[in-house]
Amino acid sequence: MISERQVAKSFDDMWRHATPLLRPKFVAMFNTAYCEHLRDADGKLSNPVDSRPDNEPSVVAELGYLLAKSQLEERRTNEEIRLDVDIIASCKELARSRIARYSQLAESKIEISENELEEAFEIALRYEWFVRSEDAGRVKFAPSIPGAGIVNSCEADISLGDCLWEVKSVRRNVAGKDIRQLLVYLALGTASGRYSWTHAGIFNPRMGLYHKFKIEGFVGLLSGNMSASEVFHEMISYLSSREIQIDTVF
Repeated sequence: MISERQVAKSFDDMWRHATPLLRPKFVAMFNTAYCEHLRDADGKLSNPVDSRPDNEPSVVAELGYLLAKSQLEERRTNEEIRLDVDIIASCKELARSRIARYSQLAESKIEISENELEEAFEIALRYEWFVRSEDAGRVKFAPSIPGAGIVNSCEADISLGDCLWEVKSVRRNVAGKDIRQLLVYLALGTASGRYSWTHAGIFNPRMGLYHKFKIEGFVGLLSGNMSASEVFHEMISYLSSREIQIDTVF
């Protein structure tokens, strides 16, 4: 069994058939045409979160997500969470566990500095602004998605109303592999019958940017006018085949 991230980076044959138009030119267009800027609590354009010297970006991104999850699920403010030592300790512990799983490092080797914690709180604040701009009453962090074929069950980042959001807290543009990973979640979620998202997008809290699209029309652009259900069915059928092999990395 493999992860959704591995699917996004491999299986070139499947992606060529399901999304033949997902090419570098399309990704470049996506980064400009679909880009929206996050606004802060006062309605002003938010500033990017600067990386502090010696901070590990993966630690900050993971911890920022978990702090935002705790904050928004408990309907508390960023300032309130900063004062809750129990929540901070719990988020740190979980962040170490998640980072160790993805990086294959021992949890005991993953340290979180005060500078990383402070930067993570700045990241978490962007989630607060983002969710407020959408619909805070319909937010679900880490929605569980059943696996299919050789793909393990997984957790997406944020389900917000009728929209599924993939979070990438990075200092780069959206990449083709990011779009692919989001499509894997959509295909698995649709196949499970558990979700009925009509929109999807990619949110970058570090840069204060997000890209949102209507699933049906967007998948049609990538596939050459196939319906979303047809593309997702093709993906699931391919991943359920006994003859597939992991090939080159995208």
